[in-house]
Amino acid sequence: MSIRRIDPPSAPGSRAQRFAAGALVLASALALGCSNETGGPEGQGGLNMPIAMGGAGGPAPAAPTGDGTMMADGMTSAPPAGGATFVGTIVESVNDMPVPSSQLELTVRVLDNVTGMPLAGLETVTDDNAVVSFPGLTQDQVGFMIQGVPDQAIDTYTFNVSPLEQDKLLRVVAKSSVLTVKTVANVTLDPQMADIAGAIYWDSPDGLEHPVGCVTVSIDDGQGDIRYFASNNLPTTNVALDSAPYLEVRTATNPLNGRFYIANVVPGAHTVTAMLNGEVVGEASLPAFAGNMSSDGENAISLTDITLSAPANPTPADCM
Repeated sequence: MSIRRIDPPSAPGSRAQRFAAGALVLASALALGCSNETGGPEGQGGLNMPIAMGGAGGPAPAAPTGDGTMMADGMTSAPPAGGATFVGTIVESVNDMPVPSSQLELTVRVLDNVTGMPLAGLETVTDDNAVVSFPGLTQDQVGFMIQGVPDQAIDTYTFNVSPLEQDKLLRVVAKSSVLTVKTVANVTLDPQMADIAGAIYWDSPDGLEHPVGCVTVSIDDGQGDIRYFASNNLPTTNVALDSAPYLEVRTATNPLNGRFYIANVVPGAHTVTAMLNGEVVGEASLPAFAGNMSSDGENAISLTDITLSAPANPTPADCM
């Protein structure tokens, strides 16, 4: 599933550094069949509608982010008066490696972070390096929708992004990654429902992000199939299965990546809450879109990261 590249706490780094490292293993990744994708057709209205494509239906608005407050990606500054120029690179979601050459002309739209509606005139196509830029952004936070390649990737939305970002990794989720969910996480995806994924981070004073382990997440309506990721960045099952004793079981985030996945949620606006040691430590709100209204008619996913505010990485010392 899709989220950001995650290095062990002992080896944090900037997004650009992690992207460069991912490029070194691209050849082996392609040999394993890794690919990423996105897309999004026009819908017919109602809650299942992909509102980022400009239709009338869609999720109810999520709670807005006030000026000057801590945002979900950890940035607090508002854009300058003339607007900020966002720069991002499209990467595949498992290990943040460069997208295959077949996906170097992806259409990317900027979305309203609350409603998921596209912002007028803010659409572009990735360049030969899978990079996009959007000048003049005046919002505190924005979302993105990447429309990609049929039979290779699913519609991928990312929310709670600061327009001040200059090396943001925007992820697309490969169709092949979706197909592994049932096998490794014991989840059957309902195309009438929506999926959410993300990761829990702590930013050190030097600006590097570190995954936080042993965090649990919940969603506002209490529904959905919640899973956490193994060290190989694939989701795990939540209970031991007699029929598949080889599957890894996790009931909280892995300290090596902090990733979570919530499948089969009701399409609409949701708030994901992060808890550690029984206390709420962070949350993020975002819209989620039904799979049957996506470009492949089966899958779509909304992504968000949650950055915790703490003097030090709150991962418990005994977290494994």
